[in-house]
Amino acid sequence: MKTFKIDETQLPSYAMRETIKKMKIFGVVAAVFILGFGLIGIGGAWKIFIPLLTGVFAFVGVILFISSYVQAQNYGKSLLFYIDETVIGQAMDKKNLNLANQLGAARSENYGTKFNQTITKKNLELIHIKQDEIVVKSKDFNVLTNNGRVCFPKELVGYDEAKKLLEQF
Repeated sequence: MKTFKIDETQLPSYAMRETIKKMKIFGVVAAVFILGFGLIGIGGAWKIFIPLLTGVFAFVGVILFISSYVQAQNYGKSLLFYIDETVIGQAMDKKNLNLANQLGAARSENYGTKFNQTITKKNLELIHIKQDEIVVKSKDFNVLTNNGRVCFPKELVGYDEAKKLLEQF
């Protein structure tokens, strides 16, 4: 079994990419909410509330960006990826997480998210090599919980070796 961890010097790059993914979702939700409120606005009240809502969403967005960035760095330190002849997986050492991330992980697990993922060779659906990561999906991938999906980021120590092993898998 070959194991891989994210390079400590590359954690800011990994955290920024993961944070931007989350912020894109937040941006779409905020835009839909603001536009929806503007479309159903009655009279001139929407002219007052749209700038207010935009300011509130901008403030919340900055707070979410900062906290998500710190959270992604802490998660990145705790991730371990592995490739075997029959198994591809990811494990998280929750003991290394800070208190906020431990609480978040426990809450996510209550809703069905699994941070330790294992995909067997016979359950493998696809291996997609992207510019910044290699995505491995199983046949029972769940888009709501992200179970059944392992992403090998380019910041791994030995990323090229992992890429070769996954291409041969």
